[in-house]
Amino acid sequence: MFFSVLNETCPPGYCYLQKARSTGRGGGLAVIHRSDLILSPITLPELSSFECLAFKCKHPLSTMVFLIYWPPKPNSSFIPEMSNLLSTFCTMSANIIILGDMNIHVNSSTCRFAAEFLQLLDCFNLTQLVDSPTHTRGHTLDLVITNSVYLSNLLVYDLGVSDHKDISMKMSSLSSFIKPKRFKSTGLTVHKLAFREHQKDYSKSLMEARSNFYSNVIRNSPGNSKQLFSTINHLLKPQTPSLTETTEEHCNNFLDFFKTKIDSIYSTFSESSPLSTLTIHLQPVILEPLHRFPEISQQEVETIIKRMKPTTCALDPFPTVLVKVNTSVLSPLITTIINHSLQSGIVPSALKSAMIRPLLKKPTLDPDVLANYRPISNLPFLSKVLEKVVVSHLQDHLKHNNLFEKFQSGFRTAHSTETALVRVTNDLRMTADAGSPSLLILLDLSAAFDTVDHGILLNRLHHTIGLTGTALNWFKSYLTNRTEYISLGSARSRQHTVTLGVPQGSVLGPILFIIYMIPLGHVISRYGVSFHCYADDTQLYMKTSPTSFSSSTLTACLEEIRVWMKHNFLQLNSSKTEAILVGTPRQTQSSSITGITITDHVISLSTTVTNLGVRFDPQLSFEAHIKNLCKTSFYHLRNIAKLRPMLTLADAEKLVHAFVSSRLDYCNALLIGIPNKSLQRLQYVQNSAARILMRVRKYDHITPILHSLHWLPVSARIEYKISLLTYQCIYGNAPPYLKELLTPSTTSRSLHSTNLNRLLLPKTKLSTMGDRAFCSAAHRIWNALPDHPRAPQTIETFKKGLKHLFLGELMTFNY
Repeated sequence: MFFSVLNETCPPGYCYLQKARSTGRGGGLAVIHRSDLILSPITLPELSSFECLAFKCKHPLSTMVFLIYWPPKPNSSFIPEMSNLLSTFCTMSANIIILGDMNIHVNSSTCRFAAEFLQLLDCFNLTQLVDSPTHTRGHTLDLVITNSVYLSNLLVYDLGVSDHKDISMKMSSLSSFIKPKRFKSTGLTVHKLAFREHQKDYSKSLMEARSNFYSNVIRNSPGNSKQLFSTINHLLKPQTPSLTETTEEHCNNFLDFFKTKIDSIYSTFSESSPLSTLTIHLQPVILEPLHRFPEISQQEVETIIKRMKPTTCALDPFPTVLVKVNTSVLSPLITTIINHSLQSGIVPSALKSAMIRPLLKKPTLDPDVLANYRPISNLPFLSKVLEKVVVSHLQDHLKHNNLFEKFQSGFRTAHSTETALVRVTNDLRMTADAGSPSLLILLDLSAAFDTVDHGILLNRLHHTIGLTGTALNWFKSYLTNRTEYISLGSARSRQHTVTLGVPQGSVLGPILFIIYMIPLGHVISRYGVSFHCYADDTQLYMKTSPTSFSSSTLTACLEEIRVWMKHNFLQLNSSKTEAILVGTPRQTQSSSITGITITDHVISLSTTVTNLGVRFDPQLSFEAHIKNLCKTSFYHLRNIAKLRPMLTLADAEKLVHAFVSSRLDYCNALLIGIPNKSLQRLQYVQNSAARILMRVRKYDHITPILHSLHWLPVSARIEYKISLLTYQCIYGNAPPYLKELLTPSTTSRSLHSTNLNRLLLPKTKLSTMGDRAFCSAAHRIWNALPDHPRAPQTIETFKKGLKHLFLGELMTFNY
């Protein structure tokens, strides 16, 4: 009966594609289409929670279409099965349309299932387009979902034949005239065979050329994910709008705009305060002054050059690649120049000039608006080599004299954004576990590197960290008479003398800024407020229990921070400063705190904030972060899938690690203890990456594929990261602020082998907070390891043994 109805329904010139319901009587899915449209059915895995008919339409625009019906009865398998379906196919086609009767009330803001479904779509860059009721009872149940296909004139109207309304739309297509093949007009077999032979030769040559090209792009960007992304994105995406003018006058306009921006910020500050008032919060320290920088050997110079990136600046006399290839020939001369600069305390003027290229902040912005650009400095290669030598000496001096701010993690060995956030989240979780929420404040500075006062910086170098003599003179020379100019194509602006700031894009700039900010930690500590810094990113957090929280203390602390920054010519941007209350749902809901005030500017509490690249939410569930991670990863996987046929396995693996694996691993120590459904979403990303890399069929079981790649699943990667951080705390050079969180359980009287190198587990109350803190999770994971991995050994041996251990345990793991 089902087929007879379809046959009667199809008008002349139309046919249908159908899929009957596998159980029960009647039912099923069908698509009626014009006969000239060729629809290729797609085989799907077995689905228990919904019905799906999938096909691919190659003309006029190659598109995958999924027709779905989900019965109104509840089924917990729907979201996992839909996630698996999307993770399999969203990387296989740039154009996807999903439509049908899904019985999900997407119009309801209170429906948790609808919110979870829409969140799932967003992870895969899919958008639901129907915005009006499709059912006679006023619900939006029939959906049209797409990623990049442009659908227009979407209308919902009632034909009166069902309780569901009809939806119509138009799909844009690329129409182009293709010259007919010769064999089609002559009908001769010889012409058809000749065409196919030429087509094979052309396709083979084109594939080889593309493969060689992309391989060279990947090999020329070793360890530089940013450059690799820029190149690949440039090749796969539409061209970014470019400037309509690249004249000298336009370059001068850019120079004046950037200069005026900094001058306008600087002009808001009062006259420079006496230097004696700028160090009143510093505690006296015993210094071993640094009078001069020691000379560097030719071998050390060669090592530095070999490790540097092969990027070339227009200020260089010849390409950096030639320097790296001929290092043994050029290193004696370079060593002489560097040592003469270090011993004389003078930086050559040729090494104090920067070329600035304006970079559009976002591709969607108007390229003719100057405010849409940020200045990117390019410095001579020799200048970077010299600065690396000085940075090495400066860091040794700071470390030897214990002059680094304890809670400053920017640009320091063994410190990172991850170690900083591990400590911050540990404190926030333990505070919530003890029964109190915490207020987290992320301070924002406007153009912080560009408004650094040279006089104050030299004062810090001399009085705070103990530079004298030739070493101090070298920095005076480095900061004096620096110049810059704008470059656009072959045009360039006039030169401008820089009197403020530390050079962005330089090697020395970040550590000089850290030294400039050292007194800030003393300012904050006076009020008993916890803090952490990463370069110019400063975050404050404090317990907000009714018995201990004092809004007046916080207000006074923020005010003194603002005043200190003003005296140091740094602008605290209140409008971009964010605050969030962190704790259990009960703790945050019962709190009376609604915001903070900085100089009469009220900052309301946010529901999510971005902290050093990680999205924080009030419960530290990281749902928003995971959602964004999945969305970004699938975007890159689609691009990699387009290139995969032209890449070798080794080159494709580099792309996957640069664009996907690195994102899964970034700060993943924070994700310990997240719900299984969140872990599964991340695992779908890894599974899709493995399928694309190994070019396996979409229904091949993923577990043996991941085992063959020696990839740990997402959950094991998280435990691996925490184990590694724990090892570095016990035996390595982890930051002191992490080491102090772990307590050894072994005493001098404990000789039992099972107690060797174990940690004392702290007492916690809440599985969602205290159990997920680093001080607790590290103890559990570390103590669960066998004796051998916990024994002293080199870091490389530990990492290799730990991965081998995890892989052995996961041979039966089902991904």
